[in-house]
Amino acid sequence: MGVPPLAPAQAATEPLAIWSLVLGIISIVGCAVGGSLAGIPAVICGHFGRSKIRKNPSLRGAGMALAGLITGYLAIAAIPVAIAVAIALPAITMAVEKGKATQVLSNMRQIHSVMVQAQLDGTTTGDPKLGWPASAKIKTKAALKQMLVNEQYITASDLDRLGFDNISVANVSDADPADTIFLKAISPEGKSITIMRKSGDGAIYRPGQNISAPEPPRSPAFLE
Repeated sequence: MGVPPLAPAQAATEPLAIWSLVLGIISIVGCAVGGSLAGIPAVICGHFGRSKIRKNPSLRGAGMALAGLITGYLAIAAIPVAIAVAIALPAITMAVEKGKATQVLSNMRQIHSVMVQAQLDGTTTGDPKLGWPASAKIKTKAALKQMLVNEQYITASDLDRLGFDNISVANVSDADPADTIFLKAISPEGKSITIMRKSGDGAIYRPGQNISAPEPPRSPAFLE
């Protein structure tokens, strides 16, 4: 009775090659979600793993080690980029926010000009304590918008384009100082406050920053 032939021994896979591939994948995934330092050990394991495989041809895993090296080096190269983005992102965000606030300020100037003309042309109660537009029997922004459109000072579409609905309008009287706040807008993100003074001068402030302009001394100071 013959002896059955022995099955050929399977070549072992170098553990460092496996670790290099696993760490390389982790490093790439980590970069995608904000950065990872796993690329460094992935490269180390990949180099040592490939060295062992070259010295012992019976070992497998050269492809895994190479893949680990590639992904690891890619992750390492991405670290400076991630750091640069992290440093620049707040400045970019601030610049974008300032650009939006500057546009709001520009829109306010146009609205201010229209409202001043309407104030000069309009009939009031003569009571300076009420302030305008309350002195013209206007108590809400909706009523003010309707009056400006009906009297053909500006079109409804232009008021919408200028973001009129997002701007607070104060009741300002002739007795109020020139720096009294007339128009005010807070950005949707709450990162900036834009004001237009009675005089027509505008300014942009950060939340918490002292606003060097008083609100009208009456209640309510702004239209409802």
